[in-house]
Amino acid sequence: MKQLIVDYGLIYNRIALLEDGQLMEVFVENRFDKSLVGNIYLGRVVNVVKSMSAAFIDIGQKKNAYMPLEEGIKNGQEILVQVRRDAVGEKGATVTTDLSISGHYVVLLPMSKNHMASKKIRDKDKKKALINLTKDHLSEFGTVIRTEAVHASDDELISEMDRLKAKWVELEKYRRRIVSDKLLYEDYTFETLLEKEYLYQADQVILNHKPAVKKLYHDNVLFHDSDQPLFEAYKIDSQINLSLNREIKLSQGSIITIDETEALTAIDVNSAKFTGSSNKEETFLQVNLAAAKEIARQLRLRNISGIIIIDFINMQEDASYEFLQNALNKYFKKDKCHPIIHGLTTLGLMEVTRKKNRKSLKTQLFSECPTCSGSGYVMSVDMIVKKLMDKLRVLKAHTKKDEFIVKVSMSFYDMLLTSLDGNTYAGHLENLLEIDLDIEINDKLEGYDFQTSVKM
Repeated sequence: MKQLIVDYGLIYNRIALLEDGQLMEVFVENRFDKSLVGNIYLGRVVNVVKSMSAAFIDIGQKKNAYMPLEEGIKNGQEILVQVRRDAVGEKGATVTTDLSISGHYVVLLPMSKNHMASKKIRDKDKKKALINLTKDHLSEFGTVIRTEAVHASDDELISEMDRLKAKWVELEKYRRRIVSDKLLYEDYTFETLLEKEYLYQADQVILNHKPAVKKLYHDNVLFHDSDQPLFEAYKIDSQINLSLNREIKLSQGSIITIDETEALTAIDVNSAKFTGSSNKEETFLQVNLAAAKEIARQLRLRNISGIIIIDFINMQEDASYEFLQNALNKYFKKDKCHPIIHGLTTLGLMEVTRKKNRKSLKTQLFSECPTCSGSGYVMSVDMIVKKLMDKLRVLKAHTKKDEFIVKVSMSFYDMLLTSLDGNTYAGHLENLLEIDLDIEINDKLEGYDFQTSVKM
């Protein structure tokens, strides 16, 4: 059974996809650091740099957006642009004038008249019928038909196309009323991502936000009516913690080691205590097949992208590698980021690439350690506050009290009183949980350790 667990929180909104209780995917949204990808802005050209073939566009963000130079672009010109890539470090967002509005089945192309379909739709008659349907219904626009459209009825497709068209019409109306540097269309919201990328995969949806129950288009939605934190109830937090370990131990004794770096991700497979059969080649193949299945899961779970190098245990026969590669391709089919196997390098390492769609789980949940200058990681401030919030929620449920003492280190004390969205972390906790906090400094505590108790 596939379950979608949706946790609405103070700092993080989180989604977990479980298959028979095993964690397969996690999405984490920091409510104060949302992606801009897909957003459409009425921007203003502030600088044209012909030597770089680039234009820089003011879209109302801290840094001007970068856009490859197009013919006729001039300084001061107002222009409709869409974010293709978020800002990274000192670089602003990357934008384009090729606009699109995405649905689950169809992508609307307002500036085009071309109608196309995903290459993954192999049935030529089905592909032709889908293209004809979009041409008839959206003749004034272009479209891209997504792979999932083959499972939709004509009524479902038409309904979605109507919604996409209505969004564009509303955007055009709003554009006429505003000046430049303004957001016209927000492609990303937590609910739209939930609907487009996750709902269709699940047999059951469980969430802890009552207003969202009736808004979701799904036949089996349950409300988690319990004081126990949702991710804790379904043993998701413990699975996340295990998945972030450098070493993953498999049931038969073999070990996978995963090292993420800026340039690539290196994965090593070690047989460790696994003995298997007396046939060495067969033993190594069994270890590699078990590792391949877990590696496919870990890439989805950790959302690792870019170049991935896998050092499987060396085997002697070409047939063994062919069998292994076919198995890995089979496991990759469940991954919406579509990993591609590029074969073996001259050193016998398997080379894989995986499309980047957002930050990895590691970079979302951890911050660079100031002590080790980035060679290691500590848990991010937001996740520490989330742990404290869960602890206080359980304490409140068990004691029926609303006044609590939290003992923390000096650094944690300063952080809890840091300004956040017009309040402090401590103030947000008090408002959300409807409690009063007495925060005390304890010199014996280090880092982000804390102790909680009921105020007597």
